[in-house]
Amino acid sequence: MMVKKSFVIIFAVLFAAVFTGCPGTANDADTLLQMSAREAQNGKNSDALMLAKEACMVSPDNVEALLMRAIMAEKCNDRQLALDSALQALRLAPNNFIVLYTVGRLYSYIKDTAAEAMGYLEKAHNLKKNDVNTLILLANLAVTLKSEKALEYLNKIAAEDSEITNSYEGQTMFGHAYALRGNKSKATIAFGLADRIGKNIFSNYNYAVAIDCLYGKPALAASKYQVFLKQGASDPALASLRRDVEKRLNKIKRKYR
Repeated sequence: MMVKKSFVIIFAVLFAAVFTGCPGTANDADTLLQMSAREAQNGKNSDALMLAKEACMVSPDNVEALLMRAIMAEKCNDRQLALDSALQALRLAPNNFIVLYTVGRLYSYIKDTAAEAMGYLEKAHNLKKNDVNTLILLANLAVTLKSEKALEYLNKIAAEDSEITNSYEGQTMFGHAYALRGNKSKATIAFGLADRIGKNIFSNYNYAVAIDCLYGKPALAASKYQVFLKQGASDPALASLRRDVEKRLNKIKRKYR
C-alpha cells in the first residue's frame, strides 16, 4: 500500500479554518477548537478529543467541531465515534471536500465498505482534482475492488508527485493496475521494478507470481519462488503462503525437469 501522511494535510486545513474564528471565552466553540488544535499539535490527543467533544456540545451543528472530533477520535482509536462524527458533518456539509475525504477514508478502513469509501472519495476528487492523498486512497480502493480505474488514478498521482509512484509501493500498485487492464507485460515490468526497489520478501513473491502467471514463464519464476521460501522459512505468519509456493514449485519442477 502506498503511504502518505494524510493527517498532516487534514490538520493543516482544519487548523487554518479553526484559527480564523473570532476570539471568545472558553465556552465558545471556536475557542475550544483552537485549544483542541493546540493540544493535537503537542501530541496530546486525548485532551484534544475532550475539547473537540466540548466544542460539539456547545455548537452541535459546527462542521469544524465535528471534523475535529472525528479526526481526534480516530487518533484515539475510537473508530465508531470518528465515523459517526464525520457522517454528522456530512449531513450538514455534503459538498465539503474535507468532510467527504474524511468519511471516505474512514470507510476505507472498514471491511466490506470499500465501494462506499470509493464513492465518497470520488466526490471529494471531483472537488479537488489534484489532491494526492485522495488519489492514493482511490488507487488502493480501485485495486481492492478490481477496478480498471486504478491505472487512471495512479497516472494522476504520477503527474502530481512522481516520487510516490516511483517507490516500491507505487510500482507494486502499477503492477496490479496493469494486470487489471490485462496488460501483462507492463504489469510484470512494474513488479520487477518494485522488486528491484523494495528488495524484500513480498516484492520477490509478487515478481515471482508475475513472471509465472502473467509473463507465462514458470521456469524463470522457480528461482524467485525458492528465494521466497528461503527468506520466509522461519516466519510462522507465512506458513500458508509457503505451502502454496511449495506446491506450485513442485509442479514447475515436475514439468520442466
